[in-house]
Amino acid sequence: MPKFLKLIKSDFMEGVSEPWCNDQGVAVLPFIYQYNQYWFLLIHEVNPLLKGRLHQSYGTLTGGCELKKEILKTVKDELLEETGINIKGNDHAVIYNLGSYYANKTNIKLWHLYAIDLSNLGLNLQETYYGKGDGSIGEKGINGVFVNEVDLDKTNDTLALAIYGKLKIENVLNDNSNVK
Repeated sequence: MPKFLKLIKSDFMEGVSEPWCNDQGVAVLPFIYQYNQYWFLLIHEVNPLLKGRLHQSYGTLTGGCELKKEILKTVKDELLEETGINIKGNDHAVIYNLGSYYANKTNIKLWHLYAIDLSNLGLNLQETYYGKGDGSIGEKGINGVFVNEVDLDKTNDTLALAIYGKLKIENVLNDNSNVK
């Protein structure tokens, strides 16, 4: 059985390493521009660790970067696993790399933040997008829905809000000249 977490200590600090994913993860916020506004695809999945405690109902697509797996491939794989949307070999989806960051000082996992513009794929805002999952209990019945900027602002998913903030700072969301 693989070891998922490893406690580490350096000087006076204690923290966590995640060897199963090479201490790297991706966080992905797909979006579309439709009806003169932006819509963001958030997913709903079970978190067995919370055991019924309140948590966000929808959040960012996330996944670990297994050893020897390219990060961009992981981004595309997670989109397919968690929403059923396949962009492999599709040049109509625009992927934005928004940088890499450590979540906090107690975990050495490096998060790679991405956004994917799916505006040119003809997706339906009212549809629920069902993922194929990765075989884990947390991804059983995983699905995603599009929400507008107002509803995105109400989420308590820190990764979704961080990616949204980076998109605003980098002026990606304000430039509609490339959206048809």
